[in-house]
Amino acid sequence: MIAFNPEGFTSNPTPPSTVISNLQAYGEEVTIAGNISGPVNLTHDKNELTFSYVGLHFTDPSQNQYTYSPEGYDTDWRDAGTLRRATYTNFSSGDYTFHVRSASSDGIWDDDGASLAVLITPPWWATSWAYILYGIVFIGGFVMVDRVRRCQVQAREQEKARER
Repeated sequence: MIAFNPEGFTSNPTPPSTVISNLQAYGEEVTIAGNISGPVNLTHDKNELTFSYVGLHFTDPSQNQYTYSPEGYDTDWRDAGTLRRATYTNFSSGDYTFHVRSASSDGIWDDDGASLAVLITPPWWATSWAYILYGIVFIGGFVMVDRVRRCQVQAREQEKARER
């Protein structure tokens, strides 16, 4: 005979350990192992990102819950349920930090979570050097137009002086 007492079971008070396991930019895997202390650098055309993450807790791991927030892109925490992936499209150039937290099937949250910094560099035409060049071209164009107008006015004045 087998006896079963459900009150004898207790929940596991240990929170899961959250890990960002993978990052994809436009479907290409990006190495994140060496970027624990610094940001992952991506070009402006790699602005569709998929973050994969997992909560390491082995008591019914299929029921682990997740929330995430990309700091710098969105201010709210998104409830992902049991989904272990977050996809974002159309990141503009800038600094972002992806934060994720997980909870065990017993509802114990990992308050520390995991985070990954991402830096998306702007295209060459939107860099500060390009804006400086645009300013120089604009000022140079203004100076050239001013000189041409002054030469035209001076030529008209000389023509009037000759006619007098």
